[in-house]
Amino acid sequence: MFIPDLNANRNITEALAKKYLKDADPKFRDALQVFIDLLPVSKYRPVTPVGQLLWNQHIQAYENAVFAKPGSDMTPQRALDESTEIVQRELDRMFSQKSGSGHPLGSYGRSVLRAAHPGGDSSHRLVLYALQGGPARPQGGLAGWLFASPWMVGSLSSPADLYFVR
Repeated sequence: MFIPDLNANRNITEALAKKYLKDADPKFRDALQVFIDLLPVSKYRPVTPVGQLLWNQHIQAYENAVFAKPGSDMTPQRALDESTEIVQRELDRMFSQKSGSGHPLGSYGRSVLRAAHPGGDSSHRLVLYALQGGPARPQGGLAGWLFASPWMVGSLSSPADLYFVR
């Protein structure tokens, strides 16, 4: 039996469920229907360059609030406020930098990444974020450039390989 995955488009999800689960065991069909019914009220993880930090801070705030020692001054609101401050500080740091400033390849590196993803794919933003050092290493991005360099070189040489190597 094939159980289709949920899709961001509810109509597609419903069509797949109708096609593949019409003769399925009711426990599977009904379970998927619960999730389909939740889609209109479901929240999604926001698209942000600090998404992983935000996610980690959600978990950290939850744990700080739930597992606070009795008698401590940690409240759920305080845990949320502390995590909000950490995420906001990182957002402020990222958006206060001038384009290309402080990076070994600056504008050239951004051009390479955009050329590699001409369709407006947002993955180049994630690579740029890693190159800038990310939240774990705000001092510089040399390690990020070294990490991404094989990918950048590969994205430049692959089209040439496709046309000239046979």
